[in-house]
Amino acid sequence: MIQGLRYIPGYLGVAAHDALVAAVDAGEWRDFGDRRAQIYGYSYHYTKGGLYRVEDLPPWAQDLAARCERDGLMDLADQLVVNDYAPGKGIPAHVDAPLFAENIISISLGSSCVMEFSNDGGDIEQLFLEPRSALVIAGEARHAWKHAIPGRTVDEWQGREWPRQRRVSLTFRKVLPVEQRPTWEPASWAKLRNRLQPTSSSD
Repeated sequence: MIQGLRYIPGYLGVAAHDALVAAVDAGEWRDFGDRRAQIYGYSYHYTKGGLYRVEDLPPWAQDLAARCERDGLMDLADQLVVNDYAPGKGIPAHVDAPLFAENIISISLGSSCVMEFSNDGGDIEQLFLEPRSALVIAGEARHAWKHAIPGRTVDEWQGREWPRQRRVSLTFRKVLPVEQRPTWEPASWAKLRNRLQPTSSSD
C-alpha cells in the first residue's frame, strides 16, 4: 500500500451507516454535472481562486468528525464534502488542495468501488473501498499521487465482478490557518481555473 494510506474496513456499524445515509438525504443537494454534492464549512471557487465560508457542518457530521479526531485519524475537521455517485459515475484524477491539513478522510456509504491512484512516473495502484469503510489519505499518497474513481458500472477486484450501486462519500478535511497555507497549487487546479476564467473582450 502507498505510504500515507490507511484503510479501515468496517469503521461504521450497520445501524450507524444507515442513519448517516438518511441524514445525508435530508440535506440539500447541489448539482455538479455528473454527481450531486453537499458542501459544509468551506468551499473553493476555482475562477476566483479563493476559499470562502459556507454553512457549518450539520450535527451528524460534527459527531462523526469528533469520532475521527478521538480515533486519532485526523485533527477535528471543519470542512466536509458529501458526493453522491450514481452507478457508472466517478471523479477524475486529482490532488486535494494544499489549503487543507495533512490528513484527509473519506468514508464510504452505499456501494463499494475501486479507487485508483496514479503518480507522475506512470505507476498505478488500486484500492477496493467497501461500504462502511474509512480511508485516511496522508503523506506520499496525499501529495505525490493523484486519486480517482473511474466511471464504470462494474468493478473487477480479486477475480470477481462488483456491480456498482449508489455510493455516497463523506470527505472530511481541516482547513489550514492562512499563515500556514502554501503559495503553490496543483497544476490541475490552475489549468481548471484558467479554463473557467471568462475571457476579457477588447474594444
